[in-house]
Amino acid sequence: MSEQLTSIRIRTSLHDQLRLLAADLSRERQVRITMRSLLEEGVRGLFQQPLAQWVHWASQGIAPVSVGETSVSVRIRAELVRDLGVLAAHMTTQSRVPITKVHLLEEAGRRILAQVQEERDELDALV
Repeated sequence: MSEQLTSIRIRTSLHDQLRLLAADLSRERQVRITMRSLLEEGVRGLFQQPLAQWVHWASQGIAPVSVGETSVSVRIRAELVRDLGVLAAHMTTQSRVPITKVHLLEEAGRRILAQVQEERDELDALV
């Protein structure tokens, strides 16, 4: 049985950063790591945070929107995109701030980038 994938758009700059990170991690760990696997891991991590924190995040205007920046389509598991849509709808309803799946996917990407950078900084501090 094949997994179902769905396309969703992210900013080109974030796409490029994640693509480079995946290549670096694949080389460092000698295991194939893809941009898709990084994004999916990041999305799963979003669901570990309580809805109240997400509503606060939305209310604070933390979801950046860049009008006019180019974007590209990426494919991730369809059930994750559906779950992002449900989370975005709950956040929008409770915070009265329009949040989309794209906001959440990009936040997942930013968090993965930050997490890996933090891990690298910790390793550098030990050396």
